[in-house]
Amino acid sequence: MAFGLRGRNAVLARPALSAPGSEGSLNNLWAKNKSSPAAADGYELTADDVNEILGQLRGLLQALNGAVAGTAGTELADAMVDALAAKLSISDGLAGLADDTEFVRMTVAERTKLAALNEGYKGAYASLAALASAIPAGVAGDWAILTKDSGTNATTAVWDTDNSPQEWVDTGVGPATLDWSAVTGKPSTFPPSSHTHTKSEVGLAKLWTRGADVASAATIDLTAATGDYVTVTGTTAITAITLADGEQAVVRFAAALTLTNGASLILPTGANIATAAGDVAVFRGEAGSVVRCAAYLRGNGRPLANLIASASDVRAATNNSLALTIKAIADALAEVSLTDAATIAWNMATGYDFAVTLAGNRTLGLPTNIVVGKKGRIRVAQDATGSRTLSFNSVFKFSRGTAPVLTTTASRVDYLYYDVRSATEIVISMIDDVR
Repeated sequence: MAFGLRGRNAVLARPALSAPGSEGSLNNLWAKNKSSPAAADGYELTADDVNEILGQLRGLLQALNGAVAGTAGTELADAMVDALAAKLSISDGLAGLADDTEFVRMTVAERTKLAALNEGYKGAYASLAALASAIPAGVAGDWAILTKDSGTNATTAVWDTDNSPQEWVDTGVGPATLDWSAVTGKPSTFPPSSHTHTKSEVGLAKLWTRGADVASAATIDLTAATGDYVTVTGTTAITAITLADGEQAVVRFAAALTLTNGASLILPTGANIATAAGDVAVFRGEAGSVVRCAAYLRGNGRPLANLIASASDVRAATNNSLALTIKAIADALAEVSLTDAATIAWNMATGYDFAVTLAGNRTLGLPTNIVVGKKGRIRVAQDATGSRTLSFNSVFKFSRGTAPVLTTTASRVDYLYYDVRSATEIVISMIDDVR
C-alpha cells in the first residue's frame, strides 16, 4: 500500500475520484470509506494494512538514522520529528514559526534566509587541531567555533585563503565578534559619508574648553579640571601639580603666589617663580607624576628671566649673557663718589668714573675687582683748605715713571685717567687744574 503527500506544506490532499478499481488510477493511492458495508467502491482498513503503514514509517525512520524510544504511545511520531530535525539541521527555534495547527508555513524568501543562517558554518570543535582533522580543506567564508578547555572562552576559527598554504586560523575572538582582518570578501574601500562628532564622543571633552576656576593650594589637580584652560585663584604657594602623563593644561594666575621649583614640578628657570595677576603658564604631564612648565608668559610682556643688563652689570663687566641697552650704558657711566680716607679704597666694579674730595694728604689704594681693559677717570678735588697731596699704590704706572703732582690750590680740580693693562699695571695720566 502506498501513500501520497501533496501540497507545499506537506498537507494531505485527496485528488478527484476516478472509476473504482481503475488500475493505475490516482485514487488507488488513497483510501476512502465504502458507501455501504457490502459496496465495492471503498476501502476497509484492516490490521494488516495498519502494520504495513507502521512498517513503512519505521523503514523511513531507519533511513533517517532515527530510533524509537519510550512507551508513551507517541514514540514513533516523536522519533520521526527528531530524525527530520537532525537531518535538516533545523533548531527547535523553528517551533516559533509554526501556525495554530503546528505546521511551519514560510515564503520562499523566508526559506532562503533560513538556509543562509548556517551557510559556511562547519560546527563546533574542541581545538583547532580537531577542526583541521575533521575538515582538512575549506573555502572562503567557512568558519567554526572552537569550544576549547573548561574555563577558556570559546573562539571562532576561519578558513584563511590569504595564507600559503591555506589553513584554518584561530581568530582569538569569541563567536559574538570577529576580527576585521578575518573577514573575507569585504570591499577594499568604503565611500565617504560626511558626518560630525562632538568632542565628548571622541574623548576630547576638555580640549579647547575654558574650565571652572581652580583654587590655589599646595597641590592643585589639573587632571580633574573641567577644561584645559583654567584660572588659578588665591595666593597659596603651589609646590606640586597633578597632571596625567601626556596631558597639557594652560593656567592663568589671578593673583601673586609662588610656584616652587622641584623634582616633581620643573620650572623653566630652575628656580621659584613669583607669579603676578595675568601671568599664563603651560604645563605638561610626564611619567612618574612629574609636571613640567613648558612655557611661562608674563602679563606685562617681560621675559621670565632677566635678560637685560643693568647699570651694575655694565660696571662689573663680568656677565656676557645679558643684552645691553643705551640706558644701561648711560647709568653705568654715572660718577661714583669714593670715600676720603688716608688710603682711598676703590672698587672698580662699582663704576667707570669716580670722584673724591681730599681733606688731607692721601694715598690711592690698590683697586678691588680689577677688570683688564677697563678705562675711566677719577675727579680729584682739593677741599677749601687746599695743599692736599696724593700718592699712589705701586700698581699704578706713569709717563716717564713719574707720578703726577696735584694742583694744591683750594677747591681746584685735577682729572686722573686710568687704563687697566693687567692686574698689576694700571696706567695713570692727568689733566691738571681743570677750571
